Amino acid sequence: MDDNRLRDLRNKLKTGMFNILIAGCSGSGKSTLVNEIFEGDFATTGLGEPVTMETRKYTKKGVPLAIYDTRGLELKKCDEIIKQLLTFVEDIQKQERKEQHIHVAWLCIAEDKARVEEAEKELASGLAQGKPKIPVIAVITKARSANQEFRSEVQRLLPETTQVVRVRAIEEHIDGGYVLPPMGLENLVEATAQVLEGGEILRTFAMVQRSRRLKEQEAKKAVMAAVVSAGGAGAIPIPLASEGLLVPIQVMMLVHISRIFGVNETSAEFWRNLTAGLVASLAGGTMVIVGLGNLLKFIPGVGTLLGGAILSSSCSFLTHQLGKWYIDFLLNQFDSSGGGVPSLEAIKQGFKEFSEIQKRNFKVVETKT
Repeated sequence: MDDNRLRDLRNKLKTGMFNILIAGCSGSGKSTLVNEIFEGDFATTGLGEPVTMETRKYTKKGVPLAIYDTRGLELKKCDEIIKQLLTFVEDIQKQERKEQHIHVAWLCIAEDKARVEEAEKELASGLAQGKPKIPVIAVITKARSANQEFRSEVQRLLPETTQVVRVRAIEEHIDGGYVLPPMGLENLVEATAQVLEGGEILRTFAMVQRSRRLKEQEAKKAVMAAVVSAGGAGAIPIPLASEGLLVPIQVMMLVHISRIFGVNETSAEFWRNLTAGLVASLAGGTMVIVGLGNLLKFIPGVGTLLGGAILSSSCSFLTHQLGKWYIDFLLNQFDSSGGGVPSLEAIKQGFKEFSEIQKRNFKVVETKT
């Protein structure tokens, strides 16, 4: 039973690889866009692995992301380039495991070019009609104009695209001393998240991209999954069974949230030590409640049900508080450092402060009980 509960939670938090195809003519700003959206500065990591005539695959150790960068759409031999690319994509999409598929395509078109090439139309159509289909998002890069005329034209000429998003990846300085700030990146992240199937692929995308909002959303989902598992562990009608499950559940939650925010240095052992210390520090409150719940579980009938209810609510409450604190902690670090991650020492100190707060919270619960 215990293994099943942990296995279910592990499946709910499972991640894999996120694979994206980025296509566009030379000078369309693909490299800049990639570096602003994704963790790891993929566009500056070298030549990548060639997969077709004008397509390379970029990966980076420790980051569950593969970027297929397609160039040469403006070349005279673009028909051959597109044919090779679509054949390559078709072979990939035939793979049995979904994590090997290409999950979305961004077709980048520079706004200052002000036209859609025939090659771009052919590529969008070919990708959208594949089996399985690949969602195609048209990304209008280097957006400067205040009007939406070109965006409407792209929508008309590329009806296969799921969305058309205008972006300006980096700050631009124009004549007259005007400064144009970045724009549209959050919209592109949200548009991409909407076309993904959810579950494992969406969780992986949340990890590899830089958007604060999506990271927070997926982290909160992880907390709720862990809360349900913790409540179920507390309700197990076997004396003392829940205590051996609560720590592994919370560790799994904390490791997953860490990965979402790019805190990859932490390990299960790191969190196991801190979480076990938390349980010990709450001996004056939580353990009294846990002790009462376990005592009642030894009483047949009503005692078992009441003991399970007390333990279930206590385990759920503590897990929710722990997850909420850690997300808030990471968001504060994210905001104050411009997307940076905290040191392990900072995490330990924050955890210590959280433990002190929980002593007071659980004493209140104990008094009411």
